[in-house]
Amino acid sequence: MRIIGSVLLLILFIGGAQGFVFSYYVEQPTPVAPVIDADPYCGCALEKKFGLPEGWNSTDIWIDVIIILDASEAMGEVALDDASSLIESFIGTDVGDVLITDTTASFYTRVGLIATSDTAQVIYNLNMTKADEVKDKVQIQKGLKQIDVAFNAALTMFADGLKRQSDQSRPLDGFKASQGKIIVNDFLEPGDVPRPGLKDLASDGYYFTDIQYNYMATIQLQPDKNRVAYPGHANDPAVNAAGGSYRVVPAGVPYSKMRANCEEGSVASIHDADKAAFVNKQFNSVLPNSDYYWIGYSKGDNGWTWEDNSTNTYTNWDTTNDVWKRLDLVDGRSTPSKPHRLAVCLQPIYLMADWRLLPQFFETWIGNGATIFYIYVHSISEEVDLMIKLYEAQRDIEVVRVNWPTVPTVAKDDDDLNPNNRMYRTEVGAAVNDCILRSRATAELAVSSGRVPEIAQIIHKQCCSDLDEIIAPLNRNGETLFDIIEDYRNRTLKNSALPGAFLFKHSFAYVEVNNWFSISHPSQLSFQNYSTVDYEKKVWQRGYRSKVIYVPDRVFRAHVHDTVNFESKQWATAVVDPIRARVLHFRQVVSKAMQTSKVIAGTDVLREAALKWQDSYAARVEAAVESDLLLQGAFNLTLSTPVWPNLGEKVLKEIETCRVDNDKMKKDKCVTEQRCRSTMRTIRPDQWIEPDSDEAWTII
Repeated sequence: MRIIGSVLLLILFIGGAQGFVFSYYVEQPTPVAPVIDADPYCGCALEKKFGLPEGWNSTDIWIDVIIILDASEAMGEVALDDASSLIESFIGTDVGDVLITDTTASFYTRVGLIATSDTAQVIYNLNMTKADEVKDKVQIQKGLKQIDVAFNAALTMFADGLKRQSDQSRPLDGFKASQGKIIVNDFLEPGDVPRPGLKDLASDGYYFTDIQYNYMATIQLQPDKNRVAYPGHANDPAVNAAGGSYRVVPAGVPYSKMRANCEEGSVASIHDADKAAFVNKQFNSVLPNSDYYWIGYSKGDNGWTWEDNSTNTYTNWDTTNDVWKRLDLVDGRSTPSKPHRLAVCLQPIYLMADWRLLPQFFETWIGNGATIFYIYVHSISEEVDLMIKLYEAQRDIEVVRVNWPTVPTVAKDDDDLNPNNRMYRTEVGAAVNDCILRSRATAELAVSSGRVPEIAQIIHKQCCSDLDEIIAPLNRNGETLFDIIEDYRNRTLKNSALPGAFLFKHSFAYVEVNNWFSISHPSQLSFQNYSTVDYEKKVWQRGYRSKVIYVPDRVFRAHVHDTVNFESKQWATAVVDPIRARVLHFRQVVSKAMQTSKVIAGTDVLREAALKWQDSYAARVEAAVESDLLLQGAFNLTLSTPVWPNLGEKVLKEIETCRVDNDKMKKDKCVTEQRCRSTMRTIRPDQWIEPDSDEAWTII
């Protein structure tokens, strides 16, 4: 596959109406040999893993990209930093990247950058490379952004750039009138009002607001829209079956909210087998890994009706016999009075043997005011199980253990047909949203903490887990996490929205190595090393390891590091100033990021908190031992056992070795750490504590 002479225009409005614009021009394609099961329009098949055209080779592609960056007062310094990092991340250097600016290659990308306020300033004239920076080149300017001025400057840059490569030139006069198409992807946050200028800029039918940050879906719009410009398909049976213009919307919303995604159209009606086959194909080409989609057929008081009021009686009902099964429901309905102020959701922990991390997780969040914890358990060692039981027995907090085991199957761990081998991190996204729903009945606020703790990085033979994350207030005036949230809760956000979630940005941090790798009993665990903390000055952009504290009643769907949708447009995410508080992601050795970053060294931002963590934890362990609290592990381990196995590091090494082997076959198989379970020797399969799959899951 070879794309020659394309141009691409990318417009970033992070301070005002967010969005980007794709603009491209493609000449008539050279006929290609038919491909079995290929798309009937462009003659290309899509590989299943990422949805890219088969045969995609970035070294055979050249494309001119011009980025227009909002530099007006509406942008703000924080948003400008985010935009700068985003732009710099577009350009790649490795084989397989798309935007490669190696001028020695036969085909390569040229990248331009224009900063716009009242005027348009050319920062890079189709000569930006991976080594170039954005932030030092662009400053906030007084005035309002003028898209027309910037767009004209971009067209001029396109034209001049094409003149410099006359053998690859393309006419730009009458851009929309020719085969050129302008696709606008308007990044609308909840509550945002679409900017009319962006919709007018788009070619007819090419204005989208629902793709959001899915850049791959946006790229796939290009071949989808190119195909309608190709001649010779007037008699194509798929086109005849369509009976109109169809668009697949990967919105992921319930039927009640689907109608809003159709703008001036209707949810699809199916009136015959040809149209059903056509709509199925359109859906599968955009979302090959999904197994259902909404059509405009619903049942009301008057029976089944089509949304467009058509009267065609065609149906194709599933003939499978109904099977009734009992389901135990969790009442997650919102209540006016919540027994807890802050709930903490620990994402599914699996193949976890490092019990030393649990006290830090509990004590740091208790110190921040949390009183209820939802612990999602997949597979843990006896020591981890007993440490959770210690906190389950406490009276000042509530711990809810949520069983999250493998799905029932007779397939073996290394069997390709085992569905558990196709679940990324035991479906962490589903667990996050499950916990938000549970929290609606119990807590005013909820936060999702930690990624799968055993799947971490080994640096100098030491484990650096994502449970080592703390949201830390950084002001020395005694300001608490709740003080900051209450301040932001009373603010009005863009488009008069109110806060429905509070996002904290991230920085890497470092503490001196303590005795964690040699301790043999919970009583030996110490938090004293947190008295002195180094952390980087750099604040990473939103979405990169950021943490969100949600108002559960207001969130419709969330991701690990951000909010996806709110229940209504009156809610939005408030981004907390990182000067007041941020997520400190701790490493017990200096990370590569901190080695190249400016660091604030030797701070005492956590000194008082660490003393409280230590006193609280020591009192819990001492009280449990002295009171002969009957806490016992699955294999008879107790707090009175003088020596506890400290197997976390060994288990992690085995997993890392297995992951290396998995990487060698990932082109042919779906690989997850579940495949490693049966090959581990430090903890054998029958020694893991795992909830019963048949009790936790109901097969329907």
